[in-house]
Amino acid sequence: MAVALCLSVTAAAAQEERVIAEDYADLARTLGGRLDFEGFGAGPEPGITLDGPITAPGVSLGERLSGTDILVREVQGGVFDAPGPGRPDRPLAVAPGAPGRNLSVAQHRGFGSAALFPLGPAGWPALGARGEGMVTLLFADDQPAIGLKLHADYPDPLGSRPAPGQVLLVFFDRSGRRIGFATHIPAPGVNALAWRSAPGAPPFAAVTIYNADPGGIAIDDVIYALPDLTG
Repeated sequence: MAVALCLSVTAAAAQEERVIAEDYADLARTLGGRLDFEGFGAGPEPGITLDGPITAPGVSLGERLSGTDILVREVQGGVFDAPGPGRPDRPLAVAPGAPGRNLSVAQHRGFGSAALFPLGPAGWPALGARGEGMVTLLFADDQPAIGLKLHADYPDPLGSRPAPGQVLLVFFDRSGRRIGFATHIPAPGVNALAWRSAPGAPPFAAVTIYNADPGGIAIDDVIYALPDLTG
């Protein structure tokens, strides 16, 4: 078991090198696509639940890639979704979660705007479901770089909240092959994050985002390249 774990960690580290952290503000000046979740008319939390995929110009969102499974895991007393076995179908497509366990949109106090909540095993509208789920973004065109804003928790001057947990991203190429990983320990407040495909590595066709943060995560302002319609 120890040897297998070491090999797994080494393989993940090697793939992580194929994804390079990028400056969100710099990337936002060059990418034309932006998904901000304002068009849903959602009110304060728990907002609205969306049991099917979300579609926007150049991108679609669901729980996972079609053909793959989902696992439920317990971390720091919370229950979270995580990627399971299975090979993505080709052509790639997003699949929704079960009713009440897919995605929701609500006005988020930290962002001051509407944001996306991946819904976890507790199911909407439970507080314990908001942000504990998994979301997959599938892009119409391959992406050299993408970015998003993430909120996991609010500032905690008294230090009474649990320590933050990891946010994890898995990047896929157009064939459905996992080509890289990224991890992030969120700071309180809004985290502006972006990633670029390393030189010589394949571009991103899809990315799956999940987490083990006690408060769950909310996502806003996804930036990406819009499809080229001139060809």
